Amino acid sequence: MSKKTPPTIAVVTSDPDPPTSLPIAQPTAEDYTRRNTSLQKTQKIFHKHLKSAKKQGSNIFHVMDPAYLSHIGNEDERNLFTNTCFPLYSDAHNDFSKVGGNLSKTNERKLAVLFELINKHESLFFKVLASPNTHVMSERCTGMLGTYATILRQRAEYLRAEAVFRVYTRMINAYEGSCITYHGGVKEKLPFNALSCLEGLRYRYLLIKMNLLQNLGKVHSVPDHEVGEDMRTLCTHEIKTGRHPGEATDVWTWFLPMHGVVKGGPNARVTLAKLKKVNNKKLAKCFRTACEMMGQVLAAQPGGFKNQSLWDGINPDVQKKRCELCKRSEAFINDFKKCSKCKQARYCSAICQRKHWCVHKQLCVQMKAQRKDKEKEAAELQFPSGKLKG
Repeated sequence: MSKKTPPTIAVVTSDPDPPTSLPIAQPTAEDYTRRNTSLQKTQKIFHKHLKSAKKQGSNIFHVMDPAYLSHIGNEDERNLFTNTCFPLYSDAHNDFSKVGGNLSKTNERKLAVLFELINKHESLFFKVLASPNTHVMSERCTGMLGTYATILRQRAEYLRAEAVFRVYTRMINAYEGSCITYHGGVKEKLPFNALSCLEGLRYRYLLIKMNLLQNLGKVHSVPDHEVGEDMRTLCTHEIKTGRHPGEATDVWTWFLPMHGVVKGGPNARVTLAKLKKVNNKKLAKCFRTACEMMGQVLAAQPGGFKNQSLWDGINPDVQKKRCELCKRSEAFINDFKKCSKCKQARYCSAICQRKHWCVHKQLCVQMKAQRKDKEKEAAELQFPSGKLKG
């Protein structure tokens, strides 16, 4: 008897209706917070949808807008994109959506396949992204390429990260162009939802760029005006969204008063008005001084920062694990399966797991308890428990 093909659930790729949000003349930090909260709720709903479909044994697929092929006249290219490129993109995005950007749970293999696909068929991909209504696809590809570049950078694979970053740069520029075109052709008139999404992705892109420049030792190879504009964009976003002065660490804006670029002492609050008075040359010098300072501090006191992987590319969450028995290293993070009980031990195959069980069963309970203690500590740090005093 032939096997039944699993049912399929269609997901629309492009926006079916015009956006309902309106432009906001001067958005506040509260506006950005509300937008992020709304976005998180939407992601949770989509995540539940994916989970439910998996339980039912259904396949999720994205419906491709026919307008995507409007700039492609070659029949072979149309077939290649429709039958190969788009399904692989959809598969990568479904998997990416399930983990919500959590690096330790990301399926790196699928992100690597997506990058190689775009890199190999770059001309075809960007022809498609020049078509109408492709802003959703380019937005998702931007997010996935940014995550892949971050994984590589935080694993100290800097040259590979640089190669991904080149395509990532083209992708975010394509997203910005298609987003502006879709909403009427004027950036200043973008609806707030679209504007905040674009600014958020650009902010993340610049964070990766600045960190990668530092990792590659290229902080002095980029012109002052470019680094200065990048710093200005970073600081502007941090001020507008309330990251400065709301977050005390890992925010670039704090370096401006620290290095005397903005007056008022090392702990002075930076405003948009103050930032406007600083020229690009001073901002570029501040960035380079900050990179040198961070390098010296890390050399003297490793692990001394809240987010050390921001600088030195050593994030334990993205390191490739080894099989507990044969010690073979995985090609991509999360390639190997975890022990279902302790969720710590990794195995390249069921055979290795069975052979190693006589050893692992003595440690499994202990490793499970250690994992739960770590999770509890992390939860306590994020949400301290205790009775409220009246």
